[in-house]
Amino acid sequence: MNKTENCLCEESLFESLSKLWLSDVLFPLVCSLGVLGNLVAILVLRSPEMKSTFHQSLLTLAACDIILLSVTLCDHYVDVTAPIYVFLFPYVWNPLKNILMSWETFLIMGISTERFFATLLPNPQAQPFLKNPSNDLCSAFHFSLNPCEHSKVF
Repeated sequence: MNKTENCLCEESLFESLSKLWLSDVLFPLVCSLGVLGNLVAILVLRSPEMKSTFHQSLLTLAACDIILLSVTLCDHYVDVTAPIYVFLFPYVWNPLKNILMSWETFLIMGISTERFFATLLPNPQAQPFLKNPSNDLCSAFHFSLNPCEHSKVF
């Protein structure tokens, strides 16, 4: 029987089994497979022939993803009533998770922008504005705000 402050509700067998499978079996399994997959990606991306900016960005994304999955898995198993967790949560743990999620978001946006320009102008000599990395973001905003410019490039 599940007792909360406002109601006295019985938990059905389906709810208890689904909570068990999702929380205690499937979630750790998915996190573990994510860590394993990212470790394999790091091993592949560290090969000498993959030294471009794109591959280094993917390598950084895989490392960041391993850290985020580890933090999330630790967060799943930690006792939230422990005094050390209560003390560290607002100052260290929660900001760390938010920083990691922001880092992943910006890495994905950077990789997407780089791939966008690589498909837009596949010839590196035709991309003088991509020589300066600070122009990448300005150009991305320019192309996203002016869809009519796409026809002028081709």
